[in-house]
Amino acid sequence: MAADDGRPNAPRAQTAGSPYRPVPLSFFQELDQEIAQAGGEWHEGPEYEGSVGRTMFDTPQSEDNTVTVLLPPENIGRVPSQSLLRIRSVKDGRSYLGVVVKGPFAEPDGLRADAPPIVATTVHGAIYMPRYHGRVQVELLGEEIVRVEGITLVPPRFRPLPNSPVFTVPADESARVLRAGGSLRLGLAVGHEHIAVGVPDMSK
Repeated sequence: MAADDGRPNAPRAQTAGSPYRPVPLSFFQELDQEIAQAGGEWHEGPEYEGSVGRTMFDTPQSEDNTVTVLLPPENIGRVPSQSLLRIRSVKDGRSYLGVVVKGPFAEPDGLRADAPPIVATTVHGAIYMPRYHGRVQVELLGEEIVRVEGITLVPPRFRPLPNSPVFTVPADESARVLRAGGSLRLGLAVGHEHIAVGVPDMSK
């Protein structure tokens, strides 16, 4: 018999000749106690809900006004080149608006993309597919400042802190930021499938 959570109710008898021993129930009880003492099971904070990725630590190669954003593989397709992103630097309460200027790239977890196991299997016609993640480089357009008349975009004085949640910007808001409105249609904005770029027909 097993408990509802999949844990055994009692140690099972060891199979004859098996080198494995059953895990005693006391182990799971002690583990539950340690989890409770540490504050309970980990849950992602509400400030990260709906995010597509998180900012990475800076490196010696980091450049001013750009940040690296890492994405889980299922979100790579949600962040095309030239798309607008909002970065909420939770710890210092700042919010930034940025545009994807490089990527999205797919990189293996814990390995270089040109690591020998990947190269060797590929050149011999095989496939070695480790777990991977997405990466984009985001150029900061500005810091969002809340004022009486609304949200104003000002030149960024700081950078988003590491592990800040990153969100996609809705198409209607992106159109306002890009000032794409106009009765004379020119085409679609790069990186946006649903934002038409136009100019006022009475403007020179």
